[in-house]
Order: sequence, then structure tokens, then C-alpha cells
Amino acid sequence: MGVYVYASAARSAARHVKTRRGVRKVRDGVTRRATKNLELADNTSRITDKDYFPATIQEAESIKNDHERCFTILHAPNAVALEFGHAPSGAFGPGGIYAGRQTKDTPAQYILTRAALGAAL
Repeated sequence: MGVYVYASAARSAARHVKTRRGVRKVRDGVTRRATKNLELADNTSRITDKDYFPATIQEAESIKNDHERCFTILHAPNAVALEFGHAPSGAFGPGGIYAGRQTKDTPAQYILTRAALGAAL
């Protein structure tokens, strides 16, 4: 009986209008900070001569099993490398197609991570 009561309470709380409004409010704050972080990160040099940084921030939401799911999504050609950084690949070495353009690791930008923690760059 106890398990059913807790499950029912969780489902009721998840369906509550104020709870859903609160979830969206938090997501909107993360999206706003992520957009600001992306704008500040756009001044870094990138690999290609043109159009490497068509990165965007998008919001998405869904309701599944009476639970609101809200997301802030970073869309970029290599979003993981943009977020967490990466070491240069063989394409940057001697004879590579990007030889000489990048000799050190690309720094991590932590666009979404900082936004989720409540900080702008």
C-alpha cells in the first residue's frame, strides 16, 4: 500500500500546474544563460575558414507518463567538442588537411554545463 501512495503522490505532483510552470521557468533560465554563453564563446578561432560556428540553442519539451520533460539543447557541428574541448586529430598534423591551423587542444567552452549550474561565462 505504501508504494502505491508514494507513486500516486509523485504522479499528482508531476501533473500539478505550478510544478510544470516551475520546471519550464528553470529550463528558460538555463536556455537564457546558455544563449549568452554561446554568444560569448563565438569569438574563439575555429578550424574552418567559414561557417564553422552555426551553433544554436534550442528548447524542447515533452510529457511522458504524466511527467514534464524540458530540455535545453546545443546544436553544433561537433557539440561535444565545443562543450568539453578536444585534442587535435591527425588532420592537423604534418600533411593533414588542416596542417598548421591548430597545434594545441581546443579549450572546453562548457556552454550548457555552466548554464545548468547557474553561471554565465
